[in-house]
Amino acid sequence: MTLALAFTTHVLSPKVAERLKLGGVLQTVRSRKEAAPFLMRRGSEVPVTLDGQLLYRARITSIRRAMLGDLTQFDAELGGFDNLWAFKSAARRAGFRFRPSEEYEVFAIQFQPVKGFLLK
Repeated sequence: MTLALAFTTHVLSPKVAERLKLGGVLQTVRSRKEAAPFLMRRGSEVPVTLDGQLLYRARITSIRRAMLGDLTQFDAELGGFDNLWAFKSAARRAGFRFRPSEEYEVFAIQFQPVKGFLLK
């Protein structure tokens, strides 16, 4: 199985999915289990997919541990969201809904589309 940053329109929202297609999403927030394969991959190139379709390749630039409740408006914007409320709604759709957000440990994975690999 190939390591990829996989996204779904259901979780992101159609608006953010369009931003992802254009290379305007630069961060994703994942659980420890989902982030584990990426932890030693800083600097690596990985495919970025949306609903199972390859969009482009991206280089992982940063991975940081945080609590979901501590993420900021800036984190929301890096993720392609207009505001923190929209980001937290997406996080709930992704499964972070059974406990208060302050109790979830997450990993913010930042990435940059690789020049020449951005598909139109």
